[in-house]
Parts: sequence; C-alpha cells; structure tokens
Amino acid sequence: MSPSRAEQAARNNAVWCDTVCRAHGVPGELAHGLWLQRRPGPPHYPNLVTLREGDTEAAAGAAILSLAATLPGAGWGVKDSFCALDLGARGFDLLFNAQWIWREPERAQAVVPGLRWAAVHTDAEQQRWEVAWAAGGLAASPPLFPPTLRHDPTVCFLAGWRGDEIVAGGILNRSDAVVGVSNLFAAGVAPAAVFAAVAGLAQSRCPGLPLVGYESGDWLLAAQACGFVPCGPLRVWLRRPAS
Repeated sequence: MSPSRAEQAARNNAVWCDTVCRAHGVPGELAHGLWLQRRPGPPHYPNLVTLREGDTEAAAGAAILSLAATLPGAGWGVKDSFCALDLGARGFDLLFNAQWIWREPERAQAVVPGLRWAAVHTDAEQQRWEVAWAAGGLAASPPLFPPTLRHDPTVCFLAGWRGDEIVAGGILNRSDAVVGVSNLFAAGVAPAAVFAAVAGLAQSRCPGLPLVGYESGDWLLAAQACGFVPCGPLRVWLRRPAS
C-alpha cells in the first residue's frame, strides 16, 4: 500500500530532522516505523518521530522507554505524527498541535513583489538568515543551522530581502518524491505572501513534486490560501521534569 500524504509528510520531516542532527554530529536512525535520535540533540528537534499510521503505539512505547533510560530526565521531545499517542501518563506535556499540509505540483507562482527572493549562498548570508529566523535575537552558538547544511544538495535556504535586510525566509528539503517547506518566518510581511513566494520557488526548483510540511494558526491559514490542504493532525510532546 502506498504511504498516505500524512505519512509522506512525516517521513520528509523525519529526514529533515535527521539532516539537522547529522550536521550537529548526532545522526538518528530509522527502525520499526520510527525515526530515533538517542543522544541529546539540537534545540527544537525531537528525539522520536512516528512514521506509520495505525501501528505505532507499541513500537513508540518501547522506544520511549529506551530513550528515557539514556537521555536526560527532561526537555526531549516526541513528534506524534498521527495523534495516536497519549503520553501524559508517561511523563510528557503536550507542546503543540498542528496539521500536516500537502500541495499538489502546480505551475510555479509568480514571486510576490516587494521583496527580492534568492537562495542563501554564503556563510555570512546564512548567519544573517538565522538571526532573522530567530526574530531578531542572537543566532545560536554554535548555530542551529550549521553552514554544512547549505551544501547538502537536498536542502535550500531561501531569503526574502528588503534592501539589504532579510525580512522573510524558509527552508526546502527534498526527500523521496516530495519537497518539505519549513521554518518559514516573516517580519512585517504577510504570512500568505511568504508562503506564496516560497511555494513558487520550491516548484521552480523541483517541478512536478508535491510540497509538504506542517503548520498551525495563522501560518496554516496562509498555507491554505496558497493551495495547501491539511492532510492529518500531529502533536509534539515534551518530557517534563520529574516531580
């Protein structure tokens, strides 16, 4: 049976998580319908992602027990890709809910006027991109997105420039037969305009491939305005400190 849209989106996201973790020297592994990362990893990235609908509870439960024995007591996460796990009794708090999204291949949209959109090409540009992504705060040290990521042929950092300032952006990652759209941000730019530009650039770079990702709130509405459709709920759990 072919994987569902939600499963394809979840796998693409797990590939992206693994790509980032590998850049930090802590690669993960695929096993039993899960992606696992057994060591403390970069912030904002989970240690477990479920990948298959309908048969994850037993495998995820065993993996969580294994991770709990090796990871610090709190602060690591589980991406429950199909809202199939109730982890409250296992020592986790619900961090957020979201929706996987899917967009069929379409002719590339015209890039929204007012910004100059381009791929990030240099270490200096990538550092500025990360500072902008962090909402004007200081980029992490070491950076959350190391420069080596930019040299991965499956990854592209996109920046929306207003003059000499990056005010919007996102990341593309290609896996199997889909392209992931993630880490979108905007300062003084409508989310729908950013989604339209990033989606158009993604289709130009990877014609014929569907776009996937996950969003919530205003960004989910922006995605839907640009032709994405929700294809399944997900949630992220965070291990709570021991009482």
